[in-house]
Amino acid sequence: MFFSLTKRSLYRITVPVLIATLFFSCQKEMSIENGSVVVTPPDLTTKVNSSVSGFVTDENDAPVLGATVKVAGSTTTTDKYGYFEFNNIQVIQTAATVAVSRSGYFKSIKTFWAKDGKSAFFRVKLIPKNINGTIEAASGGTMTLLNGLSVKLPAASVVVATTNAAYTGPVNISSTYLDPLSSEINKTMLGDRRGIELTGAMKLLKNYGIVAIELTGSAGESLQIASGKKATLTIPIPNSMVATASATISFYYFDENTGLWKEEETATKSGNSYTGDVSHFTYWSSNNVISNAVYVDFTAVDNTGLPIPNQDVWVNIPNDFPISWGYTDLNGYCGGPAPENSQLSVTVSICNTMAIYTFPFVTGTINLSLGNLIINSPQIAHLSGTVSACNGTPITNGCVYCSYNNQWKRYNLSNTGSFLFNTVLCPSPGSVEIVAQNLNTMEYSNQATFSIASGNNNLGNIVACNPALEFIYYSIDGVPYNITSPIGLIFQQIWQGAPTTADEEIWAYNNAAPYNSFNCAFTQQNIGTGSIQDLHGLRCTQLSDSLIAVGQIPVHITEFGNVGDHISGNFSGTMQVYTNPNVTHTISCNFRATRNH
Repeated sequence: MFFSLTKRSLYRITVPVLIATLFFSCQKEMSIENGSVVVTPPDLTTKVNSSVSGFVTDENDAPVLGATVKVAGSTTTTDKYGYFEFNNIQVIQTAATVAVSRSGYFKSIKTFWAKDGKSAFFRVKLIPKNINGTIEAASGGTMTLLNGLSVKLPAASVVVATTNAAYTGPVNISSTYLDPLSSEINKTMLGDRRGIELTGAMKLLKNYGIVAIELTGSAGESLQIASGKKATLTIPIPNSMVATASATISFYYFDENTGLWKEEETATKSGNSYTGDVSHFTYWSSNNVISNAVYVDFTAVDNTGLPIPNQDVWVNIPNDFPISWGYTDLNGYCGGPAPENSQLSVTVSICNTMAIYTFPFVTGTINLSLGNLIINSPQIAHLSGTVSACNGTPITNGCVYCSYNNQWKRYNLSNTGSFLFNTVLCPSPGSVEIVAQNLNTMEYSNQATFSIASGNNNLGNIVACNPALEFIYYSIDGVPYNITSPIGLIFQQIWQGAPTTADEEIWAYNNAAPYNSFNCAFTQQNIGTGSIQDLHGLRCTQLSDSLIAVGQIPVHITEFGNVGDHISGNFSGTMQVYTNPNVTHTISCNFRATRNH
């Protein structure tokens, strides 16, 4: 998938960051013409075809259901395993982004260089958005955390972000600090450690600390620093980096529009931290510029040529700590920008710390393909088997979810209904959880536990015969439609025209073309299994306007589980177009959705 690389010195050359990216060619940022430096800005318009997938977890490494994921204008939500997928979409070649958002968490954005026809895989760990302290806007003040992160607001320096009106109440500060040397930085890091200098040139950056800061008012409104004012920000330096940290450094903020870090301020080292003034709050990081980059890629396979998919990859300075990371895609492919003229090694690892393969390489000034990296390790387990439907016929359009060491992976079935994939043991024999799914009918198997060891493990035949986890089957004037992609249920949504603001809302859409969406709202009065609710509104792709119920349309709730389980029901009746009540449609619907709230 992608990586990011940072570079430290072997001969006093600083070494970059092969960051979470997976593709593409090197680009020189500057050239010399007639004795003057000419900056070549990055190309942020050219697009290529790519596919993107991954898993989203919370702070406890549990899968996040219903997270919103956006790539290149397309949107999907994560399923119960935290999985998302986009197939064959056009993305910005130089800086494609994957944005993940969930209520109560800081937004996470991953950035990668896309190579035409190649896919990217990500693991995203969301960071809780907790209020760490409060400062009175009128008087100003300082909030300092135990880790050394500090925010100082001058008096009367805060405005409401949406109106720029002066704000005088308590300022709630939500913040988090990301250690650039953390073993989980590959999951939590924003962007990919490429940044745009004040000159406009794109460079690889060596990072000394990252923070996220968000200001909110007493009513939850978003706040910002007033124009012409500046706050003071202090970012801690990891202990092992303090001795070599420079006296001054640049503060970069994360630009969500480009997916790149952008230089804006200068900070000064004091003890084990950097302090500088900032004019707005978002993600900030302290960085030194490293170098230009060359593109390096490879494909990880076992000694039979079978890919090593979705595996952690780290880039290291020999005999030093890992300084970059990434993941192989389903085909074992991984690639990204690396520092030019550097001695490096790529390591395929398990459990974030244990290496199963290390390959040294040297970069020059041109792109470098390492080809197939053959990993012959006794810790590799081969899992094989077949998946069949209720009638025993092979499922030709399906997938297998596999959980090992508390981490989910997903593999596609072959066109004969079989599967064969590698997983890397961590490090001993253990067990995996397997769930198979028919992507045509969305029927699924029971979750089964299998003991596995290194070498071949035949799991036999798995029957995917349970009803679809999620679906909406509906008809408009007798014409049937269906959606069987992941579906989310959202509480307390206001439906325009409804007699109550306490409606339940079912919202669903297809993850792949042809695009199809469906949205309906109904009451939640003493809702539970066997209850009857009133339908209020409906909107779907096939209609140009919203519909509202004509008279009372009962919604029969046949299943109502806990959050993470399901709500099922059905309804039918006549509805009228909201803006033209003279136009009516006969609607029927049968739904099953996962509750994510």
